[in-house]
Amino acid sequence: MNRPLYRIGCAITLLGALCQPLQADTELAGTEVTASRTGQMAESLPVGTLILDAEAIERLPARNLADALDSLGGVTARRFFGINASRASLDLLGFGETASRNTLILLNGRRLNDLDLSATDLAAIPIAAIQRVEVLPGSGAVLHGSGASTGVINIVTREQYRTGGDLELSAGSFRTREARAHGAASDARSGAMASVQALDSDGWRDNNTVRQRNAFADVRHHQNRRTWSLTAQADDQELGLPGGRNPEQLENDRRGTDTPDDWAEQRGLHLMPGVVFHGDRADFHLEGSRRSKSREQFLAAEDSFQERELDRYSLNPRATGTLETGGIANSWTLGADYQVSRLAIREAESPDSGAPTTGERDLRQSRRALYLHNLTAVTDRTTLTLGARQEGLRIREEDARRDRFGLYEAGVNFRPVETLALFASGSRTARIPTAEELAASGDEPLETQTGELYTTGMRWGEGGERSALTLWYGRFRDEIIFVPDGPSGGNENLEDDTRRRGISLNSRFRLEEGLWFGGSITEQRATFTEGEFRGNSIPLVPERTATLQLDWQPRDNLTFSLAHRYNGKRHLARDLANDMTRLPSYNWTDLSATFRHRSVRLELAVFNLADNEAMDLGFANSDLTDWQGQPLPERHYMISLGVEL
Repeated sequence: MNRPLYRIGCAITLLGALCQPLQADTELAGTEVTASRTGQMAESLPVGTLILDAEAIERLPARNLADALDSLGGVTARRFFGINASRASLDLLGFGETASRNTLILLNGRRLNDLDLSATDLAAIPIAAIQRVEVLPGSGAVLHGSGASTGVINIVTREQYRTGGDLELSAGSFRTREARAHGAASDARSGAMASVQALDSDGWRDNNTVRQRNAFADVRHHQNRRTWSLTAQADDQELGLPGGRNPEQLENDRRGTDTPDDWAEQRGLHLMPGVVFHGDRADFHLEGSRRSKSREQFLAAEDSFQERELDRYSLNPRATGTLETGGIANSWTLGADYQVSRLAIREAESPDSGAPTTGERDLRQSRRALYLHNLTAVTDRTTLTLGARQEGLRIREEDARRDRFGLYEAGVNFRPVETLALFASGSRTARIPTAEELAASGDEPLETQTGELYTTGMRWGEGGERSALTLWYGRFRDEIIFVPDGPSGGNENLEDDTRRRGISLNSRFRLEEGLWFGGSITEQRATFTEGEFRGNSIPLVPERTATLQLDWQPRDNLTFSLAHRYNGKRHLARDLANDMTRLPSYNWTDLSATFRHRSVRLELAVFNLADNEAMDLGFANSDLTDWQGQPLPERHYMISLGVEL
């Protein structure tokens, strides 16, 4: 570990955060926060809310959401390839290998996590459509249900789009070519935005090609006390799968591959309609979604071809309102969630149409839930949060299985003075097994994973300047994890409880006119608390992470951005005994310069500036005698030319 750099980063962030003048935490005041489903009450939620607004995202030298969110303390992005956000996953508060099933990703409050094991495709959401991204650690179990084990990350699109358009062409290392275009129009009642994106790259490694096509549309219309909306997202992706590299290969040939014929393809469509009926005392929201996805994957060396067809329908009605009794104001949300999902899996030895089928599964899940969430302003300075959710699950394959569980949240948000907010919260969380985990669980049925999560800390800031300090402690039972040497040789419920605890500090403030500083520090531990692995660390959770960011605008039309992240050592995936080597820590620096002249902009960016060796992922083999890592790219470059229309 580069200890001097890490200590300098810690010192700068702490000094900046503590020396910054304490100001009112008004960033969320008067702003509807879709993730909370509580209208304009997000500033009173008892959690360490982190906000990445459109301006902050634009200043980052990041071309996708995974890189942008990796700048926040408590959030860790893991990348397979590093070219774009293909297969990147986000880990909130240290869940490790199963992070993509325990961190709930939302788009305008609608869940994006699929029923299979794949991570949410963050590359399919255009940055131009984003108003802000909200990270709510320790919140979301009651309002969103299963999967919010450590909180939610909500991507919020713009309420109002500026009429006009934008075209951007990019080229860079590894024969990377990208085109992005969007157009928008709005008036007093309506707003609409449509975006398309195409990316082609040979990738850094052999058999590392990426071909991605995305389309996105967002429409809103207000009329007669009604608000109609429709968000649509389509993606088409082709990937070469270069596989991992063992230690000798990482030393001698990081760019090579032992799987030159492996590939994956994916096509998906997501429709999210909704309508809000606005009343004098309450609003009624009726939302729904339909998600379809097909995916094919071929692993030549294993003679394994797999097809997956996913369909998911959901209906999400809720009512929101305010009620004042005895001088005490309440903001309440009463809602229901209904979701039906089907995942069909077919396996064969090859993708040839005539190849015989070697296995088939048809799994169906249905979820029903009722929930009530309430924020009570006890005094001008104190707000209490209480919520409860009852959720039922039915899984059908050859035999039907049912489960029912309750989720709860409680917390307090207190302002001892106008310039400081203190918070504390506790919640009971749950995660149901995905259909794909059920398909790989052997004869022993998987149980629902449950846990308790507690957070406390403080927030301060105003406008673009804000800071948050969050401490967390969580204990989880029946955690679902892949155990290669277990009885089923697949996914199992751990008999031993697990624990997550940590502290993170995030801060962003202006040093002087035209110069901004941002940084974060995270210390966390994820361990087994009993049984055979008691005291061992959970794989793929770094104990330390830190980020630094500097934005300098010496002239109105010229901006420089520098972003640095440190990722500490992690145990290999599947190494529950902690007997094998650890993935090494690494430092990664990105630098960009943007020049604007009227409606034209030119951006030059270099990624991994110091040309450091880096890996986010490493896996122990099934018999735990060797391992393979997924190396990230060497230093690479990108140039972009954009025109506002």
